[in-house]
Amino acid sequence: MILNEEDIRRKESALVTILEMMDMPQPRIERKDWQWCLRNIKVRNSDHPMCLTAEELLRCVIKYK
Repeated sequence: MILNEEDIRRKESALVTILEMMDMPQPRIERKDWQWCLRNIKVRNSDHPMCLTAEELLRCVIKYK
């Protein structure tokens, strides 16, 4: 599946919304430090109901950025 810029922008926007509901440092979200977020999301949020969704979005955004 090929995503265009608008698709990626929307996925990134959804990702930011989800991450802001989780235990993630705000500066990492603001800087869009997606690699760090991907490495640490399960450590800090393994019980969060949106953890897997956020992880999938992180992988997608990282792949297409």
